[in-house]
Amino acid sequence: LWPLWPMHRGFDRLSPSGRRVRAAMAPSIDLAIAVVAYMVCSSSALIVISRTIHHFPFPGGVFCVQILFTVLVVLLGRRLRLIEADALVWNNVKRFALYVASFVLCLYSGGKALQATSVETVAVANAASPLVVCVFEWLLLGHERPTARSALALLGVLLGSVGYVVTDSEFVAKGVSAYGWVLFNLAAIVFERVWGKRLISTVQFANPVWGSVLYSNALSLLPMALLACATGETRDLRRADQSPQAYAWLAASCVVGVGICWTGWNARSRMSAASVTLLGVVCKFLSVLLNVVFFDRHASPVGLAMLAVCLISSGLYTQAPKRPNGIDAGSQGPESQETKDPESQETKDPSRSGNLDDSGSQETKDPETDSRST
Repeated sequence: LWPLWPMHRGFDRLSPSGRRVRAAMAPSIDLAIAVVAYMVCSSSALIVISRTIHHFPFPGGVFCVQILFTVLVVLLGRRLRLIEADALVWNNVKRFALYVASFVLCLYSGGKALQATSVETVAVANAASPLVVCVFEWLLLGHERPTARSALALLGVLLGSVGYVVTDSEFVAKGVSAYGWVLFNLAAIVFERVWGKRLISTVQFANPVWGSVLYSNALSLLPMALLACATGETRDLRRADQSPQAYAWLAASCVVGVGICWTGWNARSRMSAASVTLLGVVCKFLSVLLNVVFFDRHASPVGLAMLAVCLISSGLYTQAPKRPNGIDAGSQGPESQETKDPESQETKDPSRSGNLDDSGSQETKDPETDSRST
């Protein structure tokens, strides 16, 4: 995406009319860059992490390395003044506590699901997440209901997912037990997407994207390490592959981890939770295509056909707009209500303004009372 940056900034060197064109196009260009960046990182992340866990069969330990690398990159960039990331503040740390828990569970369950099943199975299970996310957007984030076209698109994703599960050999052999980690990961993804969208709407950061990246990773390092130790991953350290290829995959996963963190929060700041989730589903199917081309562990032809149904249906989805008079639950924190519009609070509180007027009028309109009392 770096070659796009001079083109994006090149409008500043144009005439005033060119700068006006740039100002009008800026939101569309920024959104397009955000979508492309997220798709590149997300589609490659599933493959890279899957191969890394294949060489290092302890997902918690792998994610600890990735999280630590991301934190160091953000701190170094802030030290060199290349990026702006907010420092850890206790008030914001409390706000991130619940999200950090869901983030850790989402990462760990996703790693265990990739370890137990194929990439296609994880992708199809995630395809059902927009169905649930759009409901929570309507209930909690002030969005309208999906249009008829979007509803048909979500239905197509659901039918394609069900068709894949029915033809999956692991599901036929083991039943629902084969999808234990997959279903747990699905629930964690839904909560993480919805709560992350609400969080970025309520927490005040100088740089919401890099600030969220630093908070989510710095606060997740210790819980992820404790979870890895509690599940006995320390006993699996001797099973790690010591080949240069294994460490190359680990290094690639660290780089992709930084990219997916930044592009994920950047997409959340510009798109609805359901749109980000559905975009993630499309990226999962791109991961499936890469997996089919380069690796040998993939689904049957019928399963791949069901994946195609999900992919086509995803392309028909359109983002639900905000309700005109709806209340965004993400912006209804006590702090935001107190600081949102102090002037409106004064005008909406007749008792408070009335008391001030009465006291002022008593001081100016009745000076004789004061003289008689003295």
